[in-house]
Amino acid sequence: MRRFSFRLQPVLKLREKREEEALTALARAQSEFYRQLEEMERISSLMEESLEAAPRGTLSPEELFHLAVWRQHLDSARETREEEVARARERLAACRERAEAARREKLVLERLREKQLRAHLREEARAAQKELDEKGIQAVWRRKGGFPG
Repeated sequence: MRRFSFRLQPVLKLREKREEEALTALARAQSEFYRQLEEMERISSLMEESLEAAPRGTLSPEELFHLAVWRQHLDSARETREEEVARARERLAACRERAEAARREKLVLERLREKQLRAHLREEARAAQKELDEKGIQAVWRRKGGFPG
């Protein structure tokens, strides 16, 4: 029996490697997205705290100025972080799409390999059955006194 050999195995290996790379990039993009999201939420909670915990009573002009500057800084940081989150979300979507495409490409070759393997096994089974049939016919003819001819 001859061994099954898939001629596109190097291409399949390359596509498997590409899929792994795409999944690694996806994991990094997810990590970055969640890190940016957490930072945005942290800044938003600081802003809420500054609004809720404003001292009651009269504040000195310096304290009012510092509070206003702090809130302005937080507002600017939150806007910047929202932009970073949006960019991270776009990168995440692009990485997810690349990972799905890499998976589909790999699956196409895997299905082709499986189809060729099944065809190879069928051919091997046919050849083995043919050999058994021939041996059976030869045994029958030997018992009957030889081949006709």
